Amino acid sequence: MIESIGYTSTGGQADGVSRGVLDDERFDNRAGAVLRVNSASEDVINGAVSFCVSQIGKSYFYDGKKDTESTQEDWYCSELIWAAYKNQGIDIENDTNSLGILPVEINSSTMVTNVAVSTIGTPQNVQVSMSNSTTAQITWSSVSGASEYDVYYSDSYNGTYLYLGTSSTTSMTMGIASGAIRYFRVQALKGNVTGNLSDPKGVRNEFVAPSILNIYTPSSTSISLTWYAVQGATSYRVYRSTDGSSTYTQIATTNSPTYTDTGLTSGIKYNYRVAAVNGTEVTSQSAVRRKMPTKVLTPQIYYVAPTNDGGFIAKWTYIPGATSYSLYLADNIYTPEYVYVSSSTRTYMTFISPSNATMCIIKVVAHGNGGDSDYSDTYHFST
Repeated sequence: MIESIGYTSTGGQADGVSRGVLDDERFDNRAGAVLRVNSASEDVINGAVSFCVSQIGKSYFYDGKKDTESTQEDWYCSELIWAAYKNQGIDIENDTNSLGILPVEINSSTMVTNVAVSTIGTPQNVQVSMSNSTTAQITWSSVSGASEYDVYYSDSYNGTYLYLGTSSTTSMTMGIASGAIRYFRVQALKGNVTGNLSDPKGVRNEFVAPSILNIYTPSSTSISLTWYAVQGATSYRVYRSTDGSSTYTQIATTNSPTYTDTGLTSGIKYNYRVAAVNGTEVTSQSAVRRKMPTKVLTPQIYYVAPTNDGGFIAKWTYIPGATSYSLYLADNIYTPEYVYVSSSTRTYMTFISPSNATMCIIKVVAHGNGGDSDYSDTYHFST
C-alpha cells in the first residue's frame, strides 16, 4: 500500500510505500476496493507484486506524472500500481490523455474487475471453562453480521490449531482428558467470508487423581487419611492393600476429602490409594501412602526446664488410651546408654540428672492396655 499516511505490518503508521495488513477496520476506514486485473496471469501478478515490494521505503509525493522506472525516489499510490502492471505489459488506465493516473481512473478501467468484499469482525470475550469433569465449554460474544463460527483447538498456545467444528451459536463444547490442556481460537463466518482468528484461550482439566496430604493413626486400630479436594469431584473412592501390590480393594466411598479406616490390626502396615469420582467418570488412583497402626500412639517431649531444687522437669504430649509413661535418660549424647528413670500417670515428671553430666538426652514411652508405644524423639538439654 502507498498512502500519504500508510500503515506498517505491525500496526504503526508510516509515510510512503509500506507493506501492511488490510484488516476489516482499515478496509472500511479507507473505503477500500479490491480490483482484479482481468488479463493478468499468475506470473504477471507475481511480477507486479515484486515490483511494488522493491519500492518499499520510498516516500509519497504526488507530481502528476506517470513514471515506471524502479529507480524512482517517490511515488503516489495509483502511480505505483499502474507502473507495476505497466512493467508487466498491461496498461490498466483507459484515459491516456489525463494528467497522471488517478485512483478513480483505475477503478473505472475496463481492464479491471471490482471484486465484492464483505468484511466480518473478530470474536471477542472468548471464555473457556470446564462445565463438568470431562467437558470444556467455549463461549464468545456475537459478531455483527456473522452467520456462524469456526472453532479451532491446540494442545499448546503457539501450536498448530486443528478444526474442531462450526457453530451457529456463540458456544461449543469439547471433551478433554483428565489433566490435559487445550487452547481455542474462534473465527466468524459471513457467507464465503472468514474473519480473523481470536486470540488463544486455554483451560486445563483439573479433574485429576487426588494427592494424599496426610496419613496418621488416631488410635491403635485406625488410620486417618486426608487429601486435596479435586475440582469437579462429587465423591472419592478409597482403596486399600496389605501387601502393597497392584491389587487394591475399594473399602469406602466418601463425599469429603478425608476418611478414617477403623477396625485395623496393630502392627500391620496398610497401603492406601484414592480416586476422584464424577458420575461415571473416575480418575486414576493416587500415589500410594502407607501407615502401620501402633498399639499405643507415641508421645513427644516438648518441654524441659530446671527446678528450684536443682532437678529438672520434663513435659510430653497426652496420648489417648495411655495408662502411664516411662522416662529414660542418657548422660552421653554421642554414645547414649539409656537408663530407666521413673514412671508416671501424668504427662510430666521431675528428675535429677547425673552430677558429672554437662549434656543429657531423655526419651519417653507410653503404656496402655494394648501394649507400649514407640519411643519418643530424643530431647537434648544442658545440665
